[in-house]
Amino acid sequence: FHSGHPNIFILVDTLLGIQSDTYIKFRSKAKRPYKSTLEKEKFLREQTNKYINKQICSFVFFKSVSFKFLPASI
Repeated sequence: FHSGHPNIFILVDTLLGIQSDTYIKFRSKAKRPYKSTLEKEKFLREQTNKYINKQICSFVFFKSVSFKFLPASI
């Protein structure tokens, strides 16, 4: 804050923003990630490493990543 007596509405808005950010971070740390999410992240890391190390071309990289994340059928 830039003044000794900031506007009360700005102060409350700022404090509420900090509180909600802290609450979200706290709650997300308490939850364990789903197994499917962990598997997808591992797959992405592996494919990205293969692409960076030039083991696969960009077409194969995008093809493998896009098929892994197809939307769920209705």
